Amino acid sequence: MKDREQIVRRCPRHLVDCVVECQVGQSFLLGRVRDVSSFGAFLMAEHGLECDGWYSSGQKAVDVGEHVTVKFSREFGGVEISGVVRWEGNSPRHGCRGFGIEFEAELQNGALTQLITAH
Repeated sequence: MKDREQIVRRCPRHLVDCVVECQVGQSFLLGRVRDVSSFGAFLMAEHGLECDGWYSSGQKAVDVGEHVTVKFSREFGGVEISGVVRWEGNSPRHGCRGFGIEFEAELQNGALTQLITAH
């Protein structure tokens, strides 16, 4: 498997720092999207997780293959988009633990532009 930093993406990722709420099953996580493209994002969970990516109860935050819904704060347009967790772990690029999401539908250019410019 390629190192995550060497993976060729369909679209470039844009560095952002967007506050989000993420629904995983019946649970909600608060966090920050650290990069985003039309097809996916990297999410660093903050509230409800220990710094190593596990709930304080000892349950893992997310599993690869889980469906999630990400809602960006009003400051970033209130965009809501669903996706699938494609990987979970430490991100050398961001220096933190989080998970990568592949969106189920392409994030439209207007919404993507709003996220990038609001940053």
